Amino acid sequence: MPRTRYEPGPDRQRLNEILGEIARIAGLFCEHDPLVHGVTKLFRRRCGKPTCRCRKGSPHETLVLVDRSSGSRKVRKVSRPQQRALRGPTQAYRRLKRLRVRLGELHREVLKIGDRLCRFRLRAGEELLLRLRMR
Repeated sequence: MPRTRYEPGPDRQRLNEILGEIARIAGLFCEHDPLVHGVTKLFRRRCGKPTCRCRKGSPHETLVLVDRSSGSRKVRKVSRPQQRALRGPTQAYRRLKRLRVRLGELHREVLKIGDRLCRFRLRAGEELLLRLRMR
């Protein structure tokens, strides 16, 4: 079966698209807003006291920040205004974590495309050498 001829045009176009996406993602990493490695949650629990309302089905509710910034998990009680203030920084951190994964995927794709383009240009160089030897 004859080998199909490689066309570098689509790879060059895709490489340009990837570089644009990488630049956009890099810009998001350069923002100045604070990040918080954690998540705010509403904990519901029962205290176990026999006369408490939580025994009848209405558990105690506590807003907490599960903080992982120090490497270990720390649970800190927060108020509603604090929860609202922390929502953006915690969501931004999770978003950047997903974008970091995407950057890895894009860089792997850039390397594959770069390898194909390099092989194409090397073959063109070999053809040039053959033409030059024939003179």
